[in-house]
Amino acid sequence: MRPIQKIKVGEILDRDYLEGILREMNYQKCEAVSRPGEYAVRGGILDIYPMTYRLPIRLEFESDRILAIRNFSTIEGTPLAHFDEVYLIPVSETFEKKISRFKEQFEAYEPLTSVTDLESGDYVVHLKYGIGRFLGTKQIQIQGQMRRHLAIEYAAREILYLDPKEPLERYIGGEGVGPKLTKLNTREWERVKKKTRLAVHRVAQEMLQLQAKRKLLHGFSFPKDQPWQKEFEAEFPFEETADQKKAVEEVKRDMESARSMDRLLCGDVGYGKTEVAMRAAFK
Repeated sequence: MRPIQKIKVGEILDRDYLEGILREMNYQKCEAVSRPGEYAVRGGILDIYPMTYRLPIRLEFESDRILAIRNFSTIEGTPLAHFDEVYLIPVSETFEKKISRFKEQFEAYEPLTSVTDLESGDYVVHLKYGIGRFLGTKQIQIQGQMRRHLAIEYAAREILYLDPKEPLERYIGGEGVGPKLTKLNTREWERVKKKTRLAVHRVAQEMLQLQAKRKLLHGFSFPKDQPWQKEFEAEFPFEETADQKKAVEEVKRDMESARSMDRLLCGDVGYGKTEVAMRAAFK
């Protein structure tokens, strides 16, 4: 078996030769890498999940020259950090046993079937336990009965099995790097919640202060609708919905008032928000 292999940006390396090295080091070829000890080839890209790296790496080739090396998320597939060089170590027998146990553990999970349910790999938030990664579902025997539970992975690859009725929400955050998974059996999540509550209270206080100041100010009172306004609105080629008419009336009433306007208009795509905005802009 080969010793440690170093790969550098700018190096000229035949991809077939590199695949041969990976096979000698006991790396397994697959469609898409998901665990240490795997590699995948797609056009001018070669993905490798090294044994000692937290995330897989992506080699980008131009002909046989390595243009870039970066790691990436197995969930979103988005590139993260750049590297000048990476080191590959062989998949030893000890590592193979760990991978085998990892594979047996994770492939036992089943997907959910409901259209609105979570997908494997989604980040989730539990009010009590914090941020985890949804793996799928698993049948677990409890008091002699087999019941389906949600498998949630937390930090240090700890897995918690939850009843589907538990208060679980999909994590909504920025694109790119996923959130940090919470450590179970620690005060970490409580500290996060406390910090968040304080931040929310600060924002709420600022909003109340701002609203109080706005109440003391006088806004601009727009005049009632003029003939041009009615002519403009008559050009609308569709029949207004009841909600659309109500929204237009309420917006105009706000504009004609001496109070500073403060209104939020919500609606799905195609429900006429733009027409309401156009009539307000024309007024």
